[in-house]
Order: sequence, then C-alpha cells, then structure tokens
Amino acid sequence: MKIDVLFVISDMQGGGAQRVLSIIMHELVKQGYSIALLTLKNASQDMYNIPSTISRYTLNDQCRSASLMGKCFNNIFRLLSIRHKIQGISPKLVFSFIFTTNILVLLATLGLKQKVIISERNDPSRQTEGWVWDKLRTFLYKHADKVTANSAAAVSSLSQYVPLSKLHYLPNPILLNHRIRSEVSGKKIVAVGRLHPQKALNLLISAFAAIHKIHPDWQLYIVGNGPEEDSLKKLVEEYGIVSSVYWVGFTKEPEHYYQACDIFVLPSIYEGTSNALLEAMAHGLPIIVSDSLVGIREFIHHGDNALYFRSGNEMDLKQQLIKLITNDALRKRLANRAYQTVQLFDIKNILPAWKQLITL
Repeated sequence: MKIDVLFVISDMQGGGAQRVLSIIMHELVKQGYSIALLTLKNASQDMYNIPSTISRYTLNDQCRSASLMGKCFNNIFRLLSIRHKIQGISPKLVFSFIFTTNILVLLATLGLKQKVIISERNDPSRQTEGWVWDKLRTFLYKHADKVTANSAAAVSSLSQYVPLSKLHYLPNPILLNHRIRSEVSGKKIVAVGRLHPQKALNLLISAFAAIHKIHPDWQLYIVGNGPEEDSLKKLVEEYGIVSSVYWVGFTKEPEHYYQACDIFVLPSIYEGTSNALLEAMAHGLPIIVSDSLVGIREFIHHGDNALYFRSGNEMDLKQQLIKLITNDALRKRLANRAYQTVQLFDIKNILPAWKQLITL
C-alpha cells in the first residue's frame, strides 16, 4: 500500500507535540489516509498509543556523545538512517515535527522526490539549540515545501527567513468529546508540562510556597516529568511544603487532573501554543498564564478568559493566584469564557486545515 504521509518525530514520549501528532494520526486514519510513523527512538519508550493501522518504523537511536566530534558523527548517522528509511518507505509526503528533527529531515531528503512539510512547535524567536542548529534552521527551513507553526506569532517570526508563500498557521487540535468539569472547590492548583527550565515551574513553586502561609489548605499538583524533577523536588523541600505538593509524573490521562482541580497555571517563559493550556480551558478551568507567551495573545485576554502575570515575577503570580483563590465568582466567570473560547480548537474545526495542507 502506498503511504500517503510519513510523520517523523524524535519520539512518542510525553509532550505536547507528541499529543498533537497522536490526535492527528488517529483522525487521518479514520478519514482513510494511509499513515506511517518514523521515530528516532525505540517504540518501547512510547507514551501514546499508535493505532495498529499505522505502519511503524524506528531508528532505535541510542547515540550519545559528549564530544563535538561524536555529536557530529551521531547526527550524520541519524540523517543517513532517516534518508534510508524514507527511501524504503517511499511515502508521497514527509511531515516532520520539532526543531532539530526538522533539520535532520530536511538534510536527509535533499535530492529525494518526496514533498516535505515541517512543523515548528515552539516560539522560534526564543527557542535555541545552540548557534549551529539555529543557523541551520535559518538556512534550511526555506527549502521545505511548507513550514507550519501553531501560533500566528511563530509564523511572523519564521517569516524573517521563510517565504510567506510557504508559511501556514496550523492550530493545535483538541478533543472535546468529554464532559466539562463541574465546579470543584477542591482547593487544588495544577500545572501540566515537561519539567524543564522553559516551563518556569520553580517560579510557581515559590509563589505557591508564599500562598501556602496564608492558605495552607490549598494544594499544588504537578503533572509531567523531565530533567528538572530532582531540583524542583529539592526546592519544595526547602520551602517546607512537601505535604502540599503532589508529583503526578507523566500520564496519558491528564483529564483526571483537569477535572479534579480548581486553577490551572502556565508559568512558561516561552511556548508556541500549549496543548495543556487548551485542554485545561476545554475542561472549564480558570487559567493563569505568563504574559511572555506571545503565541496565545490572539485568543487569551487578561480579565476576559484568563489572568496574566508578569513573566518571571513571583509576586505578581502570587497576587493573581490569590485573586482566584479568594474569588469563586471570578473563577467561574473566567472558566466559562475559557471554555467558550477553546471551541475554535475542536478537532472537527481544525482537521480540515491539516487535510488541505497534506494534499500538496
């Protein structure tokens, strides 16, 4: 069977890009598309279910090196392996996700007949993987057939080195086939995301520690895993709030925590469009977000469907949290408006744009 679309991503572990890809692949299969998936890492590390109707390929990439020479050799091996897989699969279209994988795919497909679409999942004006990768992005992205981003702000940033004719705003889809949460009043705050410096969870923990002195009956739930887990847990210990902070780790069903909690916080320094944010809104949670997230300003407005806080400002985050903790009516009003706003991102509204794009 001829493969319509080969999706390429580093892994299917827990992450917003992986969740979006999982949703899109499931929906495209339902629509009759022949889909294949190539990951650089072994399938044993998957956190999302891949339908049996999707052809699955891996590179089983275990390459690790601390030296510059070793890293260069490993990346050459990766792109040659990707090229070999693409030639063997021979899809009509290659669709790559995430910055560094996009670079490898663009290099691996040089001279091949396949059309290539790449998906930028973050804020390219803020995200960096070092000057070499950044330069490669500036040089190579323009050679893709199409370049997508999940926020208008990211599209604007990419327009500095990618022709406008190739750029497409492609929103994140969410599934709205669940029940909206009822008003909980469980006195629980939740953050969902990778435990990475980008997410600024240390700031949330510090603000929560200050709030805990005034409102000791409130709890904080952190859903996700990542490289900062140990340092963040140490910070919680230093503040003496261990009994009030719950570490959930990665879960395939964050819906349980959206349903059970009362406030969602996204303190990130930068994002494209956060799927966790959209899902929290879809479950009827009032939200607090960093004002540095330019990608969400098209649909998130302070005092209407969310509260902003000044990025990196612990005191301001604390004040916004206290507004919601002490005002049930405000929580309910913001939650209702957030739920109304997020209807635009329902998969039934978003899928046509994805289908149109892959019909090159």
